[in-house]
Amino acid sequence: MVPWRRSSLALVLIAVLLPLCLTRAKKVKVNSTRIANCELEPNSFVGLQFTGGLVLRCDEDDNFGGWSGLATSSKGQHAVSVSDRGHWLEMTLEYSTEANHGAMGPVSVSGAKVGPMRGLEGEKLDGKSWSDAESVVYDNRGDLLVSFERHHRVWRYQTPSFMDSKASTDSQLETMSTVLSEHCTYNGGAEGIEVLLDGSLVAFCEDAERGTLETFAGWVVPPSPADGKAIKAVRLDLTDGFRPTDLSLLPGGAGLMVLLRMHGKGRTGMRLGLIPEGMLTNGNNNGTDQARIKPAPVAEAWQSQDSPIDNMEGLSSDDVGGDVVRLSLISDDNFSASQRTVYLTFEANLTELTRFGVEKAKWVPAEGGASERTKAVVAGVAGGLAVALVLAGVAMVFVAVRHHRRAREARYHHICELTRVDFE
Repeated sequence: MVPWRRSSLALVLIAVLLPLCLTRAKKVKVNSTRIANCELEPNSFVGLQFTGGLVLRCDEDDNFGGWSGLATSSKGQHAVSVSDRGHWLEMTLEYSTEANHGAMGPVSVSGAKVGPMRGLEGEKLDGKSWSDAESVVYDNRGDLLVSFERHHRVWRYQTPSFMDSKASTDSQLETMSTVLSEHCTYNGGAEGIEVLLDGSLVAFCEDAERGTLETFAGWVVPPSPADGKAIKAVRLDLTDGFRPTDLSLLPGGAGLMVLLRMHGKGRTGMRLGLIPEGMLTNGNNNGTDQARIKPAPVAEAWQSQDSPIDNMEGLSSDDVGGDVVRLSLISDDNFSASQRTVYLTFEANLTELTRFGVEKAKWVPAEGGASERTKAVVAGVAGGLAVALVLAGVAMVFVAVRHHRRAREARYHHICELTRVDFE
């Protein structure tokens, strides 16, 4: 072969293979520190038990962090997460029975790998607008579905080689992607998605609907929307500044767990809510239902010395046997030195938890949405009237003072005139 042709071929091979080498997943060492306690608020479901947690850190990869979703399997021992920088995390959690009255809690992490996510053509996702992954979940055939915000979409990654596979899509994912793009704000997309037992895909926007503070829009898209099956609109009623950050279907489809996060006014908190089976599907399916679901309040915790709560964004659930469900959570540290990657686990009796959800979850009447907007309008009008009344009162005082001053001046001049008359 001619030397210059060899050189050209070598350059071509380098150009093709080098990006692939640079973007492959790699093994990393994840250090962990055990968390012994997580204090829940008194209004939490009494059957929920904290079983342990870990603070995770990795000093050898700058892409470790920002974990915004969580999918677990093998009774919670295998975990997959995605970051808002477009990276995967895969790891194995080692459990022990030593602490927390014999309940299984995580003690360490092994076999961790971090790697970049790929697009539809196998390319690395570049730029925040394309790499902002927020949620990951297994579908009913074992593949992973990932939701992204900014460029709102849901993509599929085949297992077990998801770290090296390119993304794919279908009519269901395309339909959900279109709905999210039409209704969610740019940075308030689907932070949580989940697949129901019938294969339907559910997602909620992170930001409240326009003109409201407590109503969060969501949709249930059937497996084959192209066949004419209707898309169902659902809405959440959330209070106190909490927003939905992830979803997880309980074993057997007994209910949908909702992870809620609040950060503001110097406080960071999380709530776990439960939507019973049927509330997502037993309703008006014409896409116009305005009724809102108020999830059952399973747990609430706030960041403090006794609670290692951070920016909790990932949630997953597993059947560990004996009618016990394990809930696993992970936090997004935003790549900030003041935050941490926290991994927490809880356990509960599935039957008792399901019963609690049925008893405590509520429907907020359809007029609730209009009432919320009306209250906002009335509050605005009332505020305007109050300001107007204050200004009117100030004006009246000013007029009265000026009138009084002029009256005094008139009396003074009148007295002066009388005095002049008397002395003339």
